Amino acid sequence: MMIIKRESLEKKIKECDLIPIEVNSVNVSNEIIINVKSIDDFLSVVKNLDSKYVYYKYIYYDKDDYIIPLDYYSEYPKDFKKVVNEHNAYIRSIDFEQSNKLTIFILLNGTFLGVDFDNDWLTEQGILDKDEQIEIIENDFQKEVKNIKEQSKKQKIDDTNILRNIILNDGDFKYKKNQDLRQSYLVDLLERDDMEKYTYLFIGYYNNLDRTLIKMFMDETWMIYQENKKTQ
Repeated sequence: MMIIKRESLEKKIKECDLIPIEVNSVNVSNEIIINVKSIDDFLSVVKNLDSKYVYYKYIYYDKDDYIIPLDYYSEYPKDFKKVVNEHNAYIRSIDFEQSNKLTIFILLNGTFLGVDFDNDWLTEQGILDKDEQIEIIENDFQKEVKNIKEQSKKQKIDDTNILRNIILNDGDFKYKKNQDLRQSYLVDLLERDDMEKYTYLFIGYYNNLDRTLIKMFMDETWMIYQENKKTQ
C-alpha cells in the first residue's frame, strides 16, 4: 500500500482542525497501537479525544544499505566488477524518496496512541540489501572469489607477522608494561606514514579501528616478547 505524501497528510490533519507536527524520533515508554485501516479512520478516532496535535514520522530505506562499496570489490576480476557496477547503477536509479513506513500518533495523558502504516515496496520488488546481493554475486564467481580470498588471507598473515616483528625489534616496546600503554603504542605507530598500510588489520565495523582486535594483537605480541626474553 502506497503511503500518503507529507503534503496530503498535513492537509487531512488540518481539515480535522488539528495541528500536524513532524518529529525526528519517537521515544515513549507507554504506547497503544490501535487497529485502524486508514488515516481517515485514525483521525476520526482522534477528533473525539482531547488532543490538539497530531504527530507523524516518515521512515525511508537507506540507499547505502543497497550500494555495494567500491573498497569491497576493487581487487576482484573485471567481470565481477561489471556485475557489481550494473547492480549499483540500478540501485542509484531508484527513487528512495518513497517512504516505507509512516507512524502517526497523538499523546494522550503522556501515552502514545497511534498507528503504523507500512509499505515494503523495495522488498516487494525483490531488491536485496548489499550483503545479500554480494553473496549472490560471489556465488556466481566462486572460483575467482576463492582465489582472491586465499590471497587476501595469506597477505593478512604476512602483514601481521611483519608488523609484529617491527614491534618486537623496537627497543621502546619493553617499556609498554600494561595493556593501555601497549594499545596506545600501536595506535600511534599506525599513524606513521610508513606504517599506515597495516591499519587494515584492525579495522572493524563502520570502518573504524577495533579496540578488541588491537588488544588481542598486542596481548599476543607481549606474550611472544616475554617468551623471547626467557630464551635470550
